[in-house]
Amino acid sequence: MRHWKSVLVVALCAMLSCNVKPGKIPEDILPQKAMEKILTDVSIAESYSMIAKDTLHRAGIKDMDSLAAYYKIIFDHHHITKDQFDKSLEWYKSHPDLLDTIYLNMGAQVTKMQGAALKK
Repeated sequence: MRHWKSVLVVALCAMLSCNVKPGKIPEDILPQKAMEKILTDVSIAESYSMIAKDTLHRAGIKDMDSLAAYYKIIFDHHHITKDQFDKSLEWYKSHPDLLDTIYLNMGAQVTKMQGAALKK
């Protein structure tokens, strides 16, 4: 019986020691909707850097110089720093349920963007 009490105390302490409550994103982490927009832009930039051809880079190989410039433009556009993005991305990676939701919403957003581009 004493063993069960110890297990219960350890389990309660573990649950109470968690800093993040389900559904609660820390203030120093980018909000989920913002991450969706930023990751969508990053995904587009990554894709574009692989298809853009110039005299120094073959198609299918990331042009890291261009990609660095794209990242700067994206971070400036969203008013964030690289450190904020990196820290937020690491946090979301440790919360895969939220990251999965972000990626699902990104897919819907990209589909919407493709539809709008086809209408033009």
